[in-house]
Amino acid sequence: MSYNLFPLKKPITDKVALSIFSGMLGALATFSVTIPSYFLKVTGIIYLLYDIEFFVKPDIARTIPGFLAGFLIGLIVGGGLSFGFKLLIEWTGSDWIWLKSAAYGAIMWFFWVGAARHFLYVSLYLESDLKSNMFLLLETQIFMLANTYFMIKLAGDKKVLEN
Repeated sequence: MSYNLFPLKKPITDKVALSIFSGMLGALATFSVTIPSYFLKVTGIIYLLYDIEFFVKPDIARTIPGFLAGFLIGLIVGGGLSFGFKLLIEWTGSDWIWLKSAAYGAIMWFFWVGAARHFLYVSLYLESDLKSNMFLLLETQIFMLANTYFMIKLAGDKKVLEN
């Protein structure tokens, strides 16, 4: 007996809606791992905080309202990253989708953590924290793999993603 995690009457075919829903679900899956890791002091930063620091100083970001704002921004960013991945799959096809997912996540980590830090002056303290940088890479990979899983499930099949 198999249980369908997403008992949709009809798969989601709209690429924007599919990206938003799968990106948000991927972000929620990621937060379920990373929020406890942050509070257990495994890492000094998670994307939830990194996202809100685009708008406020780190001491404000680490308050409850800052944490909630980061959570919402993380859901929005998840939808945006997911939309970029959906376009990549349309352009290249769904063969090797899991490898493409991991590679896309690594490239986005490079731009988001590397370029954003230097050009937008966000989280400059990460320059001296290799462990948190590597945790952000792991967090990106968790997000991309969860996002890909949810995207395939919501679309009904990975071949549907090519359209």
